[in-house]
Amino acid sequence: MIKHVVKRVNGRVPVIAGTGSNNTAHAVMMSKGAADLGADALLVVTPYYNKTSQAGLIASYTAVADATELPVIMYNVPSRTGVNIAPDTAYALSAHPKINAIRPAETSARWLRSQRCAAMTEYSSEMTTRSSCKPS
Repeated sequence: MIKHVVKRVNGRVPVIAGTGSNNTAHAVMMSKGAADLGADALLVVTPYYNKTSQAGLIASYTAVADATELPVIMYNVPSRTGVNIAPDTAYALSAHPKINAIRPAETSARWLRSQRCAAMTEYSSEMTTRSSCKPS
């Protein structure tokens, strides 16, 4: 499928391949395959069914990001996977040079606010600090 799409779009639009899995090794394998087939980026869902810890999410996303040169978009679908990427986890993963975005399935105002608060710098007097971003 990826090879066909890459050929069909012929560079007109980026091809983002979904390579997430409930098994990190399988996600790494699929991500390498997508890169070899010409994908431009990876869309990686949180490991589903396993209900991994936040540390497990960091390990999984880091392994996938380290496996190829492609940018990684984290796909957060807690209602389907049983695990939510916590704001602090998203913030920690954003330090990885290849983890460039998050695609949320949930876009409630509360979720968006939690992500904004996680990304704010605490040392800027111009911005609200994390400590003032209390859940409403």
